[in-house]
Amino acid sequence: MQLRILTPEAEVLNTAVTAVTIPGVNGELQVLPGHTQFLTLVNGGEVVFDGAAGAASGKFLVEAGHAEVNEDVVTIAVDKATSSPFGERVG
Repeated sequence: MQLRILTPEAEVLNTAVTAVTIPGVNGELQVLPGHTQFLTLVNGGEVVFDGAAGAASGKFLVEAGHAEVNEDVVTIAVDKATSSPFGERVG
């Protein structure tokens, strides 16, 4: 499945993943390939992902926003996203 992380300034990540964990308003959500469609609010916290074959795994620190899962595409739109653990602001 594909993971996209967007900020108002840029698309900061677009990569193939096998799993992604999202900091939802009611707790963490894990999304795997074939997950049912949904839309949810995102709290500030860590988005953690496992890269698909040949893609790197990693995590981003994000601020509030929303996440949408639709046909094996996870789109997370947030105010700010920072690549972790390096702490560089990326969008």
